[in-house]
Amino acid sequence: MRFSRLTLFVILSAALYSGAAQARPAWYLGVMAGYARLSYDTTLGVVYNRVHDKRYTYALELGYQPLKYLAMEVAYHRYGHYDGTAASQCPSSQNCTPYGGAISNNLSGWTFLLVPQLPLGHHVSVFVDGGLLHWTMTGLLGSSITQEHFGNSAIYGAGVRYDFPWHVSLKASVHRSTINLNEASVGAEWRF
Repeated sequence: MRFSRLTLFVILSAALYSGAAQARPAWYLGVMAGYARLSYDTTLGVVYNRVHDKRYTYALELGYQPLKYLAMEVAYHRYGHYDGTAASQCPSSQNCTPYGGAISNNLSGWTFLLVPQLPLGHHVSVFVDGGLLHWTMTGLLGSSITQEHFGNSAIYGAGVRYDFPWHVSLKASVHRSTINLNEASVGAEWRF
């Protein structure tokens, strides 16, 4: 763990030192659309939920770039509905009917990211990002049984951005989280 903290300290120190000359901080709003694959097995209450599916996604971002080489970003992600299979078990103390069949999962979440970036000329920059994904998965069994599961996962990714002169950027990125959610997305940002 000591190596990780030292590495993070060196990277952040370099970003602070080299980014101190930036003229002014920049806020930005972004919209992203993409495609995600989820492979997830969990227990939602008494229901075992197994999901292996792909869906279209979208995200709304708000970022702040106080330094030339570092930004901070928060985003709301709507990952979509993922189909899975479910099975329930009845505790021995209860009289219930076990369930087995399809489950529809709705996945959404918030990301909180640090985004170190490196300009490659006047208009293009590459970036890596990492942080926290706070996610919520709601599973619907049949037409009436709803189970909700939520948690925090690490998320990391990389991408490229092209900046136009009129404060608009196009961006492409890939992300992976520790709940086995992989996403590729493209979008636009407006800086103000």
